[in-house]
Amino acid sequence: MYKLRFLFGLLLSQCLAATALRGDDLWPAQAVPLLEKYCFDCHSNDTQEAEVNLEGFAAAESLIAAESMWKETIKQVEFGSMPPGDMDQPTDEERKTLLALIEGALYGDDCDLDAKPGKVTVRRLNRNEYNNTIRDLFGVTIRPADAFPSDEVGAGFDNNGDVLTLPPMLLEKYVEAAETVAAVAVTDPKTLTKIDARWQSDKVQIKGNYTTNNFEIHTIDGDGEIYGEFESPYDGDYGLIVEAAAVEKDSTVTLEAFLDGETSLGKTTFKFRDSTGGVHRQTLKVKLTKGKHTIDIRAVKSDEKKDDEKKSDEKKSDEKKGDEKKGDEKKGDEKKGDEKKGDEKKDGEKKGDEKKDGEKKGDEKKDDDTLPKFRMRGMYFEGPYGIPKERLSGTHWQLLRHRPQRNKRSTLDAAKENLKDYLPLAFRSPVDDETVARYAALVDVAVQREETFERGMQVAITASLLSPRFLFRSELPSEGAKPGELVALDPYQLASRLSYMFWASMPDNRLRDLAKQGKLTDEAVLRSEVKRMLAEPKGEALVENFADQWLGLRNLSGLAPDPKQFPKFDEKLREAMIQETRLTFTDCMRGDGSVLSLLDSQDTFLNQRLADHYGIEGVEGDEFRRVSLKGTGRKGILTQASILMLTSNPTRTSPVKRGKWVMENILGTPPPDPPAGVPELEATNESNPDAPLREQLAIHRDNAMCASCHRVMDQIGFSFEHFDVTGQWRDRDGKHPIDASGTLPSGESFDDAQQMIAMLRETRGTMFVTELTRRLMTYALGRELTRQDECVVEDIVAATEADGWKFRDIATAIVLSRPFRYQTAPVLEDENDDT
Repeated sequence: MYKLRFLFGLLLSQCLAATALRGDDLWPAQAVPLLEKYCFDCHSNDTQEAEVNLEGFAAAESLIAAESMWKETIKQVEFGSMPPGDMDQPTDEERKTLLALIEGALYGDDCDLDAKPGKVTVRRLNRNEYNNTIRDLFGVTIRPADAFPSDEVGAGFDNNGDVLTLPPMLLEKYVEAAETVAAVAVTDPKTLTKIDARWQSDKVQIKGNYTTNNFEIHTIDGDGEIYGEFESPYDGDYGLIVEAAAVEKDSTVTLEAFLDGETSLGKTTFKFRDSTGGVHRQTLKVKLTKGKHTIDIRAVKSDEKKDDEKKSDEKKSDEKKGDEKKGDEKKGDEKKGDEKKGDEKKDGEKKGDEKKDGEKKGDEKKDDDTLPKFRMRGMYFEGPYGIPKERLSGTHWQLLRHRPQRNKRSTLDAAKENLKDYLPLAFRSPVDDETVARYAALVDVAVQREETFERGMQVAITASLLSPRFLFRSELPSEGAKPGELVALDPYQLASRLSYMFWASMPDNRLRDLAKQGKLTDEAVLRSEVKRMLAEPKGEALVENFADQWLGLRNLSGLAPDPKQFPKFDEKLREAMIQETRLTFTDCMRGDGSVLSLLDSQDTFLNQRLADHYGIEGVEGDEFRRVSLKGTGRKGILTQASILMLTSNPTRTSPVKRGKWVMENILGTPPPDPPAGVPELEATNESNPDAPLREQLAIHRDNAMCASCHRVMDQIGFSFEHFDVTGQWRDRDGKHPIDASGTLPSGESFDDAQQMIAMLRETRGTMFVTELTRRLMTYALGRELTRQDECVVEDIVAATEADGWKFRDIATAIVLSRPFRYQTAPVLEDENDDT
């Protein structure tokens, strides 16, 4: 279109020089005669084929009243589908002249003047934006907006402010979502599930022999144990409380707790309580994992000796040392006979001692094996202590960085400190002290009502998530702006435009810092940020929200080929189809190649499931990797299974749908809706089921009302006939050999999809780039484009051509454009009221 604008300028200057005609005279002098010659046979007051009437526009300014019709006329004439192939065709010069005159009438004044940006629409966050913003604001993975009603779609996208209404049901969902998010973001200790594991009195389970007194305290033999099964609600720290005592007076008993029969939770020693059978209570701090467990408590040998045993050991050690000293003082001149007798005596004593020692060791072993009885009334767990990690959000302690402290910080002051950091994030703009105080008062009131401080913070967060400053993206101009005045977005508004364009979420720390420093007005900074944001993992949001909607991938989830004809199709294959197209777009978005590679790239991304479907060998596993398509009959997104299945019927392919999809999404020349009363293809198929699909579609082309559109759609669609409903290659359709040949409106012939795609890139590459740019700008602005915006689209296409039309360059040019960075202050209706 930018070339046509240049042609219009050139044509205008030539005409003025040659004929001295005024600009207004060009339309009746040159455009009207061309319309009469090539268009009025079908599109006049008498015919109005496809409800298009091009007659009656005697002056150039009159075209504005029927702008949409003339914009469509430009597309059809530029593509070559009008006039139809069987009608007289204008020469290339006549076609260029007519296009330049129509464009000049529609856009000449707007593009030549310093046009102002279109209106700025206050729009709410759509479902994806809501979920992503909650994720980045609180560091949580919940997706509350999945329960919201579906968003309406305007101009092809669900972020269009003009259709994002607020029905009553959505208000109810907002309240539910805000309460849920607040409860996840900040954990109130009162809401924690407590462990329910108590074994007391008659409920205690015992293994081994035991007796029970009148106070239901059990005396258990040393080889017995008490046990139970329980479930821990979280990983964390708990208290194991044991009520027990030794049985014998002045004695102790050591009990050890075991988890799941093996893991020791610790030991604790109990003394004798009293003769009535009383018990002591002791607590073991233990760590438990979430899930079902068993617990048992047994008597074990004590690690510590009694005090009297220690004294006895010390006395024996002293006596031994004294004997050794006396032995050293014995004289060495004793008689040998005495020594011999002494030795014999000692030998006898030694043998006797060994016998006694053996008896003694046996007694000790017997004592060691016999564990003391113990008294037990019960045991139970308490806790968890503190807040388990699984209940903590990524920002829990950030939101509770400041807490009330007696005589140091009040509840109100602590809440203010927390909220002055949080609210600017939630509202995506600075927040004054008065606003902070209002939300902090909610915390104070909750605590006065004997709620926890955490619960008070939940109330404040819930209120903030119901605020229009969170739910809506409002880009109001400054208070001093005059109605109709051109106003730059403030830095925080621009930061939000950037983040929601590329990430469908709130600005990150870097964007906020740049906004605070006032650096987002620097074009070099904006260029750098676009590059960074596309490279970030969150940049995948642009694929899932822009590319999925532009290419129609979201509709693929609701489609399923006939299971009898295509029994191998399953959900894994569907997911692989979608992923292939997403990865292809991601590669284009982040790479340095032209966006035209989307049309004819010889590489794609496959896993084994999809490679097998395509008949490509050497790809193993579920992981996607780059694969060459050379020799497969495929290239670019148009031959990917996702697009081919999206444009098919459950039982058969549809050249009509495939051709229409290319015209609408790739070339930006959507055909009009079919006229009423035209029979569906199924009826044609029933009348002649054995006829090839090409012959069946010929019936539609015989209908004068259908011919003009079907001549274009069908020809493009036939080029994909080698691919069945699920995108698999085929050489025959039933008993009929595949004929994938066709002719474009401008006369170029092709034999298959690869040749047709090559022609689209060669002769209509600019149309594709223009349509992609138009779609991306519509998504970025969140509204339909105006005539002034169309001029900007032309400029962007022109400015990025020299470097090969890279996606990053196009996105950057949109960000740097006036419609993206500026707004026009609204004009109130009564200000223009002449009364």
